[in-house]
Amino acid sequence: MVVRAALGIDFGTSNTVAMLRRSDGSVTPLLFDSSPLLASAVYTDAGGTVLTGADAERAGAAQPAGLEPNPKRRVDDGTLWLGEREVPLDELIAAVFARVATEARRVSGASSEFEVRLTHPAAWGRSRLDVLTRAAGHAGLTEVGLVPEPVAAAAYFATELDGRLPPGRCVVVYDLGAGTFDVSVVRRTERGFEVLFTDGLPDVGGLDLDATVVAHARSLTVDAPEWGRLNWPENAADQRARWLLWQGARAAKEQLSRHATAPLHVPLVERDFHLTREEFEAAARPHLARTVELTRAALRSAGVAREQIGGLFLVGGSSRVPLAATLLRRELGIAPTVIDQPELVVARGGLYADPTPAPPASTSPASRSTSTSAPTAAPEPAPAPATPAPAPTPTPAPEPAPAPQAAPRAASSSGPPSDPRPGPRFAPGSPPASSPATTPPAGAGSGGARVPLIWIGGVAVATVALVALVLGFRLIGDRPPDDLGTSPTGGTTSGANASGGDRGARAATVDYRVTGTGAVNIVYTDEHGAPKTLSGVPLPWQQRVEAPNHARVEVHAFGVTGRPTGDLTCHIAVNGQEVTAKHNVGAIDCATTADG
Repeated sequence: MVVRAALGIDFGTSNTVAMLRRSDGSVTPLLFDSSPLLASAVYTDAGGTVLTGADAERAGAAQPAGLEPNPKRRVDDGTLWLGEREVPLDELIAAVFARVATEARRVSGASSEFEVRLTHPAAWGRSRLDVLTRAAGHAGLTEVGLVPEPVAAAAYFATELDGRLPPGRCVVVYDLGAGTFDVSVVRRTERGFEVLFTDGLPDVGGLDLDATVVAHARSLTVDAPEWGRLNWPENAADQRARWLLWQGARAAKEQLSRHATAPLHVPLVERDFHLTREEFEAAARPHLARTVELTRAALRSAGVAREQIGGLFLVGGSSRVPLAATLLRRELGIAPTVIDQPELVVARGGLYADPTPAPPASTSPASRSTSTSAPTAAPEPAPAPATPAPAPTPTPAPEPAPAPQAAPRAASSSGPPSDPRPGPRFAPGSPPASSPATTPPAGAGSGGARVPLIWIGGVAVATVALVALVLGFRLIGDRPPDDLGTSPTGGTTSGANASGGDRGARAATVDYRVTGTGAVNIVYTDEHGAPKTLSGVPLPWQQRVEAPNHARVEVHAFGVTGRPTGDLTCHIAVNGQEVTAKHNVGAIDCATTADG
C-alpha cells in the first residue's frame, strides 16, 4: 500500500522525538547521535552560531550564557537573551525543527516536503500554537497539521497495542514529561477521538524529580560552603559545575528506574554518594501523589464510569519511575499500561490521528525586531469577534496558568530548571507600542471648508469609542492566562482561577530592585502593564509601581553595549513581601504575578 510520507514531531521540554512514515506505511524513529531522543536544547553565541541537541549541551557546558536547555518552557517569552544577543524564541525552536527535517530527508532520500504532524499540549491556546507554526515555517516545513498530545497517545494505544478501544470507550492518558504533568480523558468516537477533560500541574515533571535528588545530596552535605556557588554561580566555572550536578541528578533518577542504587557526584563539594531507590521514592512521593490525585479528579470531572475505561496509558519519559505505576494501581484500582519507550508514544501516535490544519500564524513582533538599539513598536492587537464560533473538540483550550502553589526553582542559565513561571512577554529594549496618531478629517484645518458641528462631534465620539475598544482588547490580551483559561469541557485547568468578580479591581504595590556594579539597560512593567525601557542606568536601581491586582510584572537588566557587566541580582516585592529574586552574570530577569 502506498501512503504519503509524513513526519511526526513531538517537541518536548527536555527532548524532541520525530517519527518518519515512509510511502510503504512503515514508521521508524529518526536517530540523532544514535538515539531517538534529540535534546531540545539550543545554543547560540554572539556571532550567531546556532547549535542544537547534544552539540548545544556541549557548547553550553563551556559557555552557559548561550544555552537554553528547555525552550518549550519559555513559550510565552517571545524572545530570549542568549550569547549576548536577543533571539526570537520561534527561531530557536525552528533550529530544532530544521535539524529534524534535515535528518528526515537524509534518511528517506527525498527532497520533497513532508506532511508534518506537530503534537502539542491539549490546553495550549492560539498564541502558543502560533509559536510552533511560525517555527515550522522558519524551518521550511510548510504543510503542518496539529494534534493534541493526549489524542496522539490515545491513537497509539488504539493502533499499536490492540487496545480494544471501540467507539464510546475511553482511555486515560497520564503524561509525566520533563517539565509538566498532564492528564486527559479521551473518548473514541466514530470519527476519531474526543478530549473529554484535561488538566495539568505546571510544577511537576522530571526536572522536579531531579531537584529531589539534588536536595537529598544537599541535605547530606548541608554545611559545605560550596553549595552557595552551586546554588548561585558566580562565574562560568561555577555554572559548569552546577550543570554537571543536575546532569548527574537526572542520570541517577533514570538509573533508579532500572536498578536499586545509583551513584551521584557533587562537583565543588567533591563528594560521592550512592542514592537508593527507597530514598528517591520517599523524596519523590509527594510530587507523584499529586499526579495521582489529579488523575482521580479528572475522571470524576469527565463523568466517565469505571466500566467505560479501556485503559490507563503512561507516556512521557518520567512515567518510567516505578512508583508512578504503583501509586496509580493502588489508588485507582486500574492497572496502568507501561511500555519500554514511553517518550516515543506521542510522536508516533501523531501519525495515526487526524490532524487539525495549522491556522496561518500571526507575525511575531519579536521576529520583526530583535535589535535593542532600534526597536519597533508592536502593532495593536486586532479586536476579537464578539461571539467566538465554537471550536472542534480537539482544539486546545487557552494556556493554563502556573499553579499558585508552585515553588520557584533555582535560577540558572544552563541545565537545571529555571523559574517555572512563564518568562517575560516583552523583549529587552523594546518600548511599549505607541498609540496611533489621530489625523483630523480633511477640510477640518484652518484653510478647509467648514464642517458641521454635529459631524465633528460624531467623529469625536467615534474616536473615543475606538480608543476605548482598542484599550479594552489590549487589556484582555495582556491579562495573565489564568484569567482566561478553562479545560475543553469547561473544567478549570490546574492553577486557573475562575473566581471572576473583582479580579484586577484592586492595586498591588510592586517594588523592583536590581543590584550590581556599573550601568545597565533596564526594562520593567509599568503601572499600565506596558514595558518601560531605561538606558545606561547606574546600579543599584529601584522603582515602585502600583500594578493592577493579578497582573503580570517583570523586570530585565542587561549590559550596555561595549561595557562589561558583572554579577547582577534582581528582586521583585509585592506589597512589601519579596516574592522572587535571581542572580546571574551579564543579564538577568525576574517575573511574577502582582497578587495583592
